[in-house]
Amino acid sequence: MLRITPSGRAELLRRLSEPKESEITDGGALFTPPAFLSQVPGPERRAAVLRQLR
Repeated sequence: MLRITPSGRAELLRRLSEPKESEITDGGALFTPPAFLSQVPGPERRAAVLRQLR
């Protein structure tokens, strides 16, 4: 069984919370942040990610 490491989880959360412009505008990459949005802690941070994706 594979598991994400603590540093990997921190990197995932960083990338979800602060996506690069290419991750927002690229059609394929655009679906990655919403797919993992449940991993972002707190409704305020999740809402901020969604606002950024708009």
